[in-house]
Amino acid sequence: MKKSIFDEVIETVVKKSQASSGTSNTGMEYDLNHYFENGAAIHLLSVNHTESVKCLFSINLEITEKANSLREVFTEIHNALNECLYSDLYATSSKAYKQKSIIRFVSAPEGSEYYVTGKVEVSGDLYRDLVSKYEAEDGEFGEFPNT
Repeated sequence: MKKSIFDEVIETVVKKSQASSGTSNTGMEYDLNHYFENGAAIHLLSVNHTESVKCLFSINLEITEKANSLREVFTEIHNALNECLYSDLYATSSKAYKQKSIIRFVSAPEGSEYYVTGKVEVSGDLYRDLVSKYEAEDGEFGEFPNT
């Protein structure tokens, strides 16, 4: 299977620098919690630090009843990421499925020897309701692989 461009970006960043650690991770975890817990359309379930250099943080969200559309949800997620990640290098990849959406990210400050990677997953009953609404108006979502 051919690698995605995003996977190639992550591999390049991983090869050229080191994963963030220590106080950098503590600060990033604090920021992720802060900016994701204050959403109107999304509710933060968890922020977890992992040992995978290609996904240092795993963020799990569910949609709130205030969400009117998937576009609103994705806008809120990307706005939170904009507040947390380094503006020098910041890339995301979004995949939407019927069961959940996954937004992967990589970021690194200019002139630094470290980077941060992660993913945001959003799912739940209200997510599936918005997917159904989207499909009725605009087209179908694919199934999540291996489900």
